[in-house]
Amino acid sequence: MLTATAILLLWHPLAKAAEPKARIGVVDTEKVLEKLLSWQDTQTRLKAEEKKAEKLVDEQKKELARVRAELEYFKPGSRDHEKRKAEVVARGQKLARLSERLRRALDERTRAALEAAHTEIRKAVQGYAIANKFDVVVDARAVFYVAGGADISLKVAREMNKRYNHWKAKNKSEAPENK
Repeated sequence: MLTATAILLLWHPLAKAAEPKARIGVVDTEKVLEKLLSWQDTQTRLKAEEKKAEKLVDEQKKELARVRAELEYFKPGSRDHEKRKAEVVARGQKLARLSERLRRALDERTRAALEAAHTEIRKAVQGYAIANKFDVVVDARAVFYVAGGADISLKVAREMNKRYNHWKAKNKSEAPENK
């Protein structure tokens, strides 16, 4: 239970003036993500994987179209026609499964890469906050208004890009093709 003196001290203007101000930063993780060179490289890699998957699906579609076209050469109801018709159905099902499997695999890799990027952003924000003596850093999605100097998103992104470029240069010099 608070005493009258404690309550007076809490509400007294001089008591409030003596309190140190907390340094609060705000980070927009999406803004950081869009500026990250590592994320841009990841997106490039994922797009290349997607194109490779699309090429594989397109090859299967062409093969299905070829078998479907061969179906026209046989008399409907004949044994060969029924055989080709069953092959068209089987290839169509195989194509659908392949397409779905590739899409799920790409979605999973994208989700995992995004999760890893967000984990790295959180670590970088924590390191930046400690190094720059921030008391609190909040996610921009939880804030309605941010004064200009409180948003540290681009500063965090710059620090992360410096580390990424250093890592990339180091690993490039160690790559087998450079030895």
